[in-house]
Amino acid sequence: MTTYKAKRPKNKSKKQQLLAYRYRCAYNHLFEELPKWKKKLMIEAPNSECRMVKEQAVEFSHEVAMLAESNREIPDMKND
Repeated sequence: MTTYKAKRPKNKSKKQQLLAYRYRCAYNHLFEELPKWKKKLMIEAPNSECRMVKEQAVEFSHEVAMLAESNREIPDMKND
């Protein structure tokens, strides 16, 4: 009988780590720039079926991806 062997997590490459860091910084930077009503909407009802909430979330995630994958400089924000 063989025993269960837990799989070790694969090490991420430097490029993957840098991109993950850029995504976190882009998210934090853009979230801080949002108006209060959008922040409140995204925090209180992230999985809402409301069309407006979904559109705001899609738009925000698109902006985060565009900023993270661009060559523009992103200020270092505190990563949670």
